[in-house]
Amino acid sequence: MNRCGCIEEDSQQTPSSPGIVEPQESIVFACVHPETAPERGVSMFQKTKLIKRDLSVCRGNHSRHSDLLCHVVEPQLTKKPAREYKGYYWATCREIRDIVAELTGKKHSDNRTVGAFCVVDDALGDYTAHAVIGFSRPDNDFWEKHNREAARGNLLVAVQRRGLHCPADPAADDCPGFANQSLSEPTRCSCLTTYFFGTWGGIQWLAQKIIRALIH
Repeated sequence: MNRCGCIEEDSQQTPSSPGIVEPQESIVFACVHPETAPERGVSMFQKTKLIKRDLSVCRGNHSRHSDLLCHVVEPQLTKKPAREYKGYYWATCREIRDIVAELTGKKHSDNRTVGAFCVVDDALGDYTAHAVIGFSRPDNDFWEKHNREAARGNLLVAVQRRGLHCPADPAADDCPGFANQSLSEPTRCSCLTTYFFGTWGGIQWLAQKIIRALIH
């Protein structure tokens, strides 16, 4: 597959990251209503962010669910308490990189198989497991011949393949797609308690869980 538009994948981009994103790594997408809620379909992958190669994801092999809550979910709920955490999707980096930029129409012909997306390390401060996804070719000339919406649709299929994960115990660190308890250097962050009890969004989230448990 032609990946000439993703040269950044071949070298570490941020000094504090765990290194380049390897094909076997799990890539985690947090689903926060309404912006990235599952019911939004391909719209949860904002086109403008893909063009800028700025769609934030979490490298599951180098973090835990508590890190996702701390660095991704909690700041969004704090900024807008009406938001709601729905859970997360995950796929392997290889599955994302294997998505092809499909040609549009029969008038175009191209013997090359071009990857649609790049996955690049992008550590942010102490959130070292942060990475970004973007279109491999952000230029409009390329996408005049290739189907950008089909690429986003195939990305949605890839991340939905394993279903939506919403751990019954949000503090658990044995969640699918994340590093397990054997992680040699724990990355659990101190703001987890703040997420549950220090924000209105966290209180709402916990109350919903208690109500559902009582009903069932």
